[in-house]
Amino acid sequence: MTLKTISGFIAGGLCCLTAACGCNVMQDDGAGTSGYVDLSMDIAAVKSVSKSDIRAAGDAEKMSTLRAVIFRQDGSVEHNELIYDDPEAPLEEVRNKTFRVRANEAKTIYLLANAENLPDLDLENPDGLKARIDACDGVSSDYLREADAIPMTSSYTFNVRNQNVDCGTLYVAFAAVKFTFTFKNEMEDGNSFGVSGMTLYSMASTSYLYPHGTGQRWLSDLLAGKTVTAYDVPETAQHVPFDVEITSRLVVDYLESITLPPVYLPESRNIAEGSQTYTLSILMGPGDDPDGDGDRIRDAVLTGDDGPLNSLFRGTHVNVDIIVKSMEQVDIVYGIYGMIEPWTELDPVDGSISEWSEL
Repeated sequence: MTLKTISGFIAGGLCCLTAACGCNVMQDDGAGTSGYVDLSMDIAAVKSVSKSDIRAAGDAEKMSTLRAVIFRQDGSVEHNELIYDDPEAPLEEVRNKTFRVRANEAKTIYLLANAENLPDLDLENPDGLKARIDACDGVSSDYLREADAIPMTSSYTFNVRNQNVDCGTLYVAFAAVKFTFTFKNEMEDGNSFGVSGMTLYSMASTSYLYPHGTGQRWLSDLLAGKTVTAYDVPETAQHVPFDVEITSRLVVDYLESITLPPVYLPESRNIAEGSQTYTLSILMGPGDDPDGDGDRIRDAVLTGDDGPLNSLFRGTHVNVDIIVKSMEQVDIVYGIYGMIEPWTELDPVDGSISEWSEL
């Protein structure tokens, strides 16, 4: 059996507008003289578009709800608006949203998608809202298992001067890790095989809504193709086994393949002997055994290009292709880790937004 792990970032969620990002200055309509200007933007959900990801994203990866919170320089809430709220018709993008804001001060925009039902956020209450968002650690494996839509978030900090501003497209990034498992039958004897269970080991039980311990350049590092390994998980998080749901025994016939529904888990940081390590156990056996009485556990280490996966940071998509050639042999073939679609930066322009940074 050959276990091939190919993992890559969900590039749409990681393509944050750079600043230099070419935010355009709209023609000044005199609004600056009143002390207010218009801040306009499109907001897009993540898309599963990395080169290693050929499987289409479902509704869980779109925006069922979207909230924008704009904090003034003194930390007070200037806008707190639920821009979109329709779980029956989730969107990939909200276009042409405009906020009237005070000019000549720094602004921080927090974008929160699919976060309205997270516990203890109290998003309608402006008092202490930023602190609650930053402290929220309720993105648990149980929550993600039951959620119809995956929480997403991002933030942008910039200076607004005295002209209207078109910010282009702003993106939200998954507050989760996505696993996709595909079983392929290349059995040398032409037989079928069956799978009755699968367990991922050392997955964090919960994670933050907004990343901690990353510094201010986590999005730009991802855009540059760098693997983010410096991040924190909540002190309450435990790294525990996670059973992938297989409701009935899978039987994969010769030269056929079966792909399981995506699995979403909290970002994890399991350290073993100084580096992150994650393993997978597969309970499998001959396909002609209908009850799976002869199924046995096959263990493997999840790997990237240069060895064991050294990060399960949010926005990572791990495509696991399990290629079965025999019941006895397990070979680990290094895949592609951190693959991301090419990102072309726009030329810097003069205007009302200074170079951005994430909080």
